[in-house]
Amino acid sequence: MNRSTRHWFQQRLSAVLLVVLVGWFTVVLLMGIPADYESARAWLTRPVNAGLILLLTLVIYWHAQLGLRVIAEDHVATELTRRRLLFFVNLILGIAALMTVGAVVVLVNIQ
Repeated sequence: MNRSTRHWFQQRLSAVLLVVLVGWFTVVLLMGIPADYESARAWLTRPVNAGLILLLTLVIYWHAQLGLRVIAEDHVATELTRRRLLFFVNLILGIAALMTVGAVVVLVNIQ
């Protein structure tokens, strides 16, 4: 599988995962996720919920990175500028993903 085909497949896979995960989260919200901090934290400490929230946010970051890569490759003229832009996009999305994972881990482990 060449690079373009792999990228196309990854975009479709992340989009399908997002449809499923956003559907799950929508159902959770409609069913009434607890509004107060302690109840929401208790909900999040359930392994399935924490895992799905982490998966949802990581797939969002992955899908965003894939989409922004396509935009940069299609619309940024110079190679050096494109590489710098993609470096900073990956850096910012990577930091955001790590902060998300860290926040969930902290919330789950607070006594």
